Amino acid sequence: MGHFLLRILPLLVLAAACATTGPVRDRAAPPAGSGRALYEGSCQRCHALYMPASFGAEEWGFFVRKYGRKARLSRQEQMLVYDYLARNANRGAG
Repeated sequence: MGHFLLRILPLLVLAAACATTGPVRDRAAPPAGSGRALYEGSCQRCHALYMPASFGAEEWGFFVRKYGRKARLSRQEQMLVYDYLARNANRGAG
């Protein structure tokens, strides 16, 4: 059984790394102070990041209002994060 686990463990690690709800790191680093940079830098301190298309713009608005304060983002920073998420949101949701 241990030998089987050693063979399958790398596949499990790879699958976990490719999960769509994991960190958004598939593109070049965003400009400092951008909505994407704020989202990636602030939100992943507490949890794994969701892809922007995971929710609709209305849902993102709720999350940014609720958790932006907990993340100690200013109102302007919250708006930048929301603008980034809303531009890339799921068009069929929210």
